[in-house]
Parts: sequence; C-alpha cells; structure tokens
Amino acid sequence: PGAEGFGRGEAAIRWSSSRERRGTLVGVRAGLQFLGEHAPLDLWAAGDTGHAREPLLRAHPVLTDGRLDVQRLGRRLQHAGIEVQRWRHGPGPISLGFAGFLDVARTGQRLAGDVLVDADAGLGVRVAVPGQRGVFRVDIARGLADGRTAVSVGWQP
Repeated sequence: PGAEGFGRGEAAIRWSSSRERRGTLVGVRAGLQFLGEHAPLDLWAAGDTGHAREPLLRAHPVLTDGRLDVQRLGRRLQHAGIEVQRWRHGPGPISLGFAGFLDVARTGQRLAGDVLVDADAGLGVRVAVPGQRGVFRVDIARGLADGRTAVSVGWQP
C-alpha cells in the first residue's frame, strides 16, 4: 500500500565442497541484489558482518552504535566470497573449525557518492555442536582497500 510501489530482487548461488564438518572444506558464494527507485532507505542493500544485512562483508559493519550507516547502502549490490575451513574434533562431541575468508562487495546507486568497492580478508573460529545445523562463528577481518578492522560474532546457518 502507498502512493509509490517499488520492486526488490535478489539472485544468489552457494557451493560447498561437503556438508560434513571434517577435514578441509571450501565454500563459495556470489550474488546480486537490486531495489527499485522508490524503495525505502532502510531496505537498501549493503554488505555487513552478519548482524543487520547479508551478504557477509566482515570488516565493514553497516551498524554503528546501533544506527544504520546509510553511506554504506545502495540500491545495487554485487557480492562474492570464498571461505576455507579446517575442522578438528574439540572437547567432547564439539567440533572446532578454523577459517580463512575473502569477502568482496560492490555497492552502487548509493544515496551519495560513487560506487563503493570493498574487499575484506580475515580469519575465524567455528564451533559446531552435534544435532545443530549451523555453527557459531567468531571472525576478525581487515578491509584490503581501507584498512578497516572488525570482529564479528554470530550464528551461521
């Protein structure tokens, strides 16, 4: 409802070398998001550490002190990432994984400014509990272009 409608679309692909958390795993993802001209600003796309937006762009949180950083938002977002995990048995039934990753995002049609291109690299720890589909993750990432650094904690389905 409202005077001006808008459209929103997304396409993404993900691939993983295995569903089992054993040995070395490789995961790859890529996609794009696009929003129409009249889309409200709070729906605009951005990479993030995983708290407010997907896809992952782990050195560039889109929330600062609980506020949305509108300078990071755009109506067009292209993204890709790769993560390599090495799994080991932890204490008891828990499995521990160590990860290295690269996240890339290109944010266009921003509120102000040119296209924003970010590439973040980092390391992380994964904890898997039997019977749970996802993993608990802790990551530290650094922006390759701007040197920004962030630590993120989250649940990865």
